Amino acid sequence: MIIISIIKDRLYAAPFLKNKTTGVKNFAVVDLNSVSAADDIREIISGLLKANKGDLFDGSRAAVFMDERKSHFASIKNPRLEDERKLSEFVRWSVRENYNIDNFEYSFSDAGNGYIYVHAVETARLERIKGIIGGAVKEIVCLDTHLFNEINFLKRINAIESGLNDFTLVKIASDSVGAVRFLPTGAFERIEFDFMSSSIVCDYGGEQSGYGAQELMLMHEMVKKIARWQNDEKKQWPKPQKLILLNSAGGQAPYYLRLRLSEEISDNLYYVNQERDYLGFNIAAMCARWM
Repeated sequence: MIIISIIKDRLYAAPFLKNKTTGVKNFAVVDLNSVSAADDIREIISGLLKANKGDLFDGSRAAVFMDERKSHFASIKNPRLEDERKLSEFVRWSVRENYNIDNFEYSFSDAGNGYIYVHAVETARLERIKGIIGGAVKEIVCLDTHLFNEINFLKRINAIESGLNDFTLVKIASDSVGAVRFLPTGAFERIEFDFMSSSIVCDYGGEQSGYGAQELMLMHEMVKKIARWQNDEKKQWPKPQKLILLNSAGGQAPYYLRLRLSEEISDNLYYVNQERDYLGFNIAAMCARWM
């Protein structure tokens, strides 16, 4: 299997082997804005398939994961259908009812508390990438979004402890910030807003250099937007038991930003990138689907 990760305007590809590891030496990156992107992707996938022939898990198929922006998420009550086909039909019907869309790719997972988490992407958004990858592999066996896959992986590595249903995840991308509030009932709410995060997580000059007025202003603005959403009086949410911060923008989230988030959102903060760079975490989360 070829594991493919699409993060903003870059495509990352790696072979997933029978021993459930990735061939790191064969790791490849393509700029999707390049005029030769389609040819580059086909050439890379072809090269990975040839170089790892006989060693690939699930043969010459591909699993594709992408950024979650403009994707649809829902939390629906689990109908407890044992027939997988009927359950899948129920989920598809629920997506149509929630978002009034007909053509979409979707996946779902059991939240374990009477709810199912569903994420769907409209087919039109996927046509280009499906056309390129589909012509280079035998079959695309998985087409999914990163966010909930990564949340499931955080549960797997116990960063989200078993039984913890009251938490918030904040994910920083280079040009946006997203947050998901999981409630004890099994329901969740999600917010996403445009935000140029790159200047504070990549270019702030290091902890020892301090921060300029512009960087501090941006950090305050980011925290204020999340806190306003979290602390809305109409929602009457208590502070979450845990805050998970995931930085996909590159670099490190400044200590001051983490401090402000812990003050405003939850003082129990787990910073994923403290131990792992984002790309390594992202690839590990994708591989874990088949562990």
